[in-house]
Formats: sequence, structure tokens, C-alpha cells
Amino acid sequence: TGKKLSLSRRKAEVEEIQLDELADSTTVIMDAFSKFILDDVEPEFSGWNNLNTVAMIEGLGEASDRGQVLDFGKFLNGK
Repeated sequence: TGKKLSLSRRKAEVEEIQLDELADSTTVIMDAFSKFILDDVEPEFSGWNNLNTVAMIEGLGEASDRGQVLDFGKFLNGK
């Protein structure tokens, strides 16, 4: 009796997708933190690995403010 995601489209039957059972986010974060401290294994979701995600969010905001599409590579290089 796992959780399901229901998708409905116009004039179509509702599609139900079974969701995977996952540990809660606190457990995932604490386990990764422990592994980093004890085994020196950097978590996939570390700050270092997420810098490009933060930059992409900043670039999206900048593009929205300017009302134009930005070259992400140039944006990252400050051009």
C-alpha cells in the first residue's frame, strides 16, 4: 500500500504511478553527513556539488529581470 501519484489529462483516464518507498529527508541527510565524517565520502547533495544549481537559479532570475535569454556559459564567467 505505497503512495501513488495521479496524473489526469483532458479527456483521458487518470494514470496512477506507484511511488518508490524512500527514507525521509532527515535520515538521508544525517546518514550522508555521518558517512562524510567517518569515511570522507562527499555526499551527492553537498554545497560544492550544488554551486551550478545555485548559479542556474541566479541566471534564471537575471534572464527574467532582463526579459531575455542568457548564454549560461557567459553568465557563469561574468560576461
